[in-house]
Amino acid sequence: MLYNKDWEQKSNPLRKRSAASPVSDLLYKAAALLEKHGHAKYVRKSVNGSMCLLGAIEVAEHGEVIAFRRDSGLTIQAAEAIIQALGIKPHKREDARFPAVNWNNADERTAQEVIDTMRLAAHLHSHKEKQNA
Repeated sequence: MLYNKDWEQKSNPLRKRSAASPVSDLLYKAAALLEKHGHAKYVRKSVNGSMCLLGAIEVAEHGEVIAFRRDSGLTIQAAEAIIQALGIKPHKREDARFPAVNWNNADERTAQEVIDTMRLAAHLHSHKEKQNA
């Protein structure tokens, strides 16, 4: 996965004071959570604290994973940014969470790939927001 640490310095709203994209902010926070607590598959948050892609996004947004909580629009937008960064298209009648979760759960998927993709998606989304402003 192509990821440049300099992107985070330039577009991460946690590192500088500027108008930030809520989606980018959420993805950077979620990536940091995965780095700190570890990556999981098939479960949003495991008993050891590791999280899947959507679990990290949920914790970044709400502070904790809660069973049966509906995903917010911001979570769905973050998943959309991730699949766009990956070049994945959702199937008809599915939102971006399904292909994002399938990608996260692939046998060959590594924690570093998920973390790098979240940061790449945050950077691309932030850049897109600036162009549309």
